[in-house]
Amino acid sequence: MFLTIDDYTSKIRNTPLQQMIDSNPDVLAELENDAQIMIETDLRSKYDVVNIFNKTGADRHRDIVRCMIDIVLYWVSMRLAPKLAQETRVELYKNAVKWLEKVASGDKSPDLPILNPEKNMPSGFRLTSKQEPQDYTF
Repeated sequence: MFLTIDDYTSKIRNTPLQQMIDSNPDVLAELENDAQIMIETDLRSKYDVVNIFNKTGADRHRDIVRCMIDIVLYWVSMRLAPKLAQETRVELYKNAVKWLEKVASGDKSPDLPILNPEKNMPSGFRLTSKQEPQDYTF
């Protein structure tokens, strides 16, 4: 997994977190997976999301870790009592979503691995410039 339980300590103590997920690590893992999918969906068109989420420890991008934690903790709060979700959790979630939207639109440009279109092309496919004849060999 991309996140570890220790990553959450900057935002929540372990005991309340364990209570919120009923001490079931599968709940947290499922929410983390959903958050990762959400982030990948926003960033996939410009960034190498496989590379981003294959990083571990200090090699991970801190903003991605922060966004993911804020998204997961918001969903944990909503899972328990949607009407009682802490205002802070809601605000942090909204901020994470806004940051992802700005990155996806190009308004923010974090130091994330850029998607290499040639690396992801099907075998035999060649990118060409406007001056060259089109080559659609597959």
